[in-house]
Amino acid sequence: MAADRFDALAAEIVHGSQEEFVARLTREFAQMLEQGVSNPDRLAVLARLSRDAALAVWAEYEGRVDEECAAAFEEALAAEDEAMLDALKTWAAVDAYDTGYAALRAAEAARGVAEIMRRQNVAMCDALADSWYRITAQAVAEVESGGSRRAAMERGCAALADAGLQTIDYRSGVSTAVDAALRRHVVTQWNQARNDLLMRRMDEWGVDLVFTSAHFGARPSHAAWQGKVFSRSGSSPDYPGLAESTGYGTVTGLCGANCRHTMTPYVEGYSKLPDTDWSEQERLTGMTSDEYYEATQRQRRYELAIRRTKREIATGRELGLDMADKRVLLGRQQARVRQWCAEKGLPRDYERERAYGVGRQPRSLSTGALSARRAKAAAFEGSFGSATAAARTAYLSSRDLGRTMYDRIGIRPDIGSGVANLTPETRAAIMSGIEHGIGFVGGPARNLKFVTTSRLGRGVIAQAERRGDSDLVIRISPSGIGGRSMDDVEQIMFHEVAHAAEWRLTSGAEWEREADRLIRWRERGGALRISRSSAKIEEALKTVGYSVAYDDRKGQIVLSGKAAEEASAISWYAVGRADTGTQDSELIAESIRFVAMNGRGKNRLADVIVEVLLDGH
Repeated sequence: MAADRFDALAAEIVHGSQEEFVARLTREFAQMLEQGVSNPDRLAVLARLSRDAALAVWAEYEGRVDEECAAAFEEALAAEDEAMLDALKTWAAVDAYDTGYAALRAAEAARGVAEIMRRQNVAMCDALADSWYRITAQAVAEVESGGSRRAAMERGCAALADAGLQTIDYRSGVSTAVDAALRRHVVTQWNQARNDLLMRRMDEWGVDLVFTSAHFGARPSHAAWQGKVFSRSGSSPDYPGLAESTGYGTVTGLCGANCRHTMTPYVEGYSKLPDTDWSEQERLTGMTSDEYYEATQRQRRYELAIRRTKREIATGRELGLDMADKRVLLGRQQARVRQWCAEKGLPRDYERERAYGVGRQPRSLSTGALSARRAKAAAFEGSFGSATAAARTAYLSSRDLGRTMYDRIGIRPDIGSGVANLTPETRAAIMSGIEHGIGFVGGPARNLKFVTTSRLGRGVIAQAERRGDSDLVIRISPSGIGGRSMDDVEQIMFHEVAHAAEWRLTSGAEWEREADRLIRWRERGGALRISRSSAKIEEALKTVGYSVAYDDRKGQIVLSGKAAEEASAISWYAVGRADTGTQDSELIAESIRFVAMNGRGKNRLADVIVEVLLDGH
């Protein structure tokens, strides 16, 4: 059975009435949240009714879910049996075989899945009823203590959206998204049913040998045995035993949890083994099979984050809430998966980004990377004066910007074709600002590889990106950068290059882990572990007597007294406009820009930050 057939069967069962049930359940509890916040006196009454209300919704859908499950399994296994019989009859004839076995096995598998779905859905109802009371009580407390009703409702809806898709395995205590849990159960039951039928047919035809399917990007432990021949009985002198070699029959082996490999009867001289030469795929993707697998696993994690945020937005929109912050977050998450797919040559799988159990799929409000500047708010004032005059002149007359930079400072980045469409003054200011930043920051900034224009989302001017261990890529929005003065463009470009100063403290892998933690924190809240650069800055500022402390709930160093005054003098942007969780990073970049423009000795806070990041003190 092809991998897309796995997906088709799981989708047929997990979507349909099952998804309608989840959507209805979430909607009912969102409305109860609004009732509880609007009338706190009803909170206790609603709490008593919540579980019964959830189970009543399930009772409406249970019959339809069971019927759809049975029909899907019967149709899929009948088609699979037909394909098996056609192949075996071509090889040899038998006197008789059990014609009704496929239907019997399909019915057993469907009953197994239906029972699992019943348990999972009841567990989800219990979990949602419990979570609803806690979430609603917290929202009520926020409003009654003077907080914003809209903000409390938006936070409550986001929490409720997550709770409304969770089911708890009471044996392990692990909470799992119900659609993911059900997909896993469907695939597991299908594998068992399909392989049981296959073994029955092979016994009837007297076939002992099987071969496994193969695909590029298989998990490393499965890649070792894919596309090979094995003996079911283990008695073949020419081929290894199936169970011993592949782990068949175990959770982690062939046809175990989340395994998409299948088996096919093997007849010597007749069967053709699948191709396991991946040289062409490696050439096209630039990755080995193991690397491709790891890349797709990261894509799956990014897709999960998108689905979660979409559900949070959809739940809030049901109650008329704007959910603007979450929509901005969705844009960032979509930009992240888009960039990852582009870097790795992976196909974007929009179905995996589709939120489960919602009506209309929500759309993002705007997108941008963590260090993106918003054009309507960003104005980096100041001038480098004579420090960039010669560079401006050189780039204004240049016909090859990359070559000119190489002649001036020994670095030759690739320049995207879109840069040529900007005005000569803008092009020159981009390059002179970047050059000045490289000269001041040094280190990782000298690993500039690419300067290009790109659609960065609404309001985004430019962003610096770290590729691999320390390569620097700068992307610029033509609409964001156009029409600005040369001084303004130089300041923006310098600021972007200044972000590379932090890279001295971390490897590329550490940087990616910090970025992933930041995004998860934005999605889920809680505490954000301090980054390597924030820890260095906090330590240095405390050493020289500033009143500072890292707040893991805010995701930033909180400055008090003299420190706060000097930070405000450095940059209004870093302290007032930076994206949540990136204030420290922006303060670092702005401190470096301040010192580059004004010299040392003008702001002690900026001096300390520059000494830590650039001087290594």
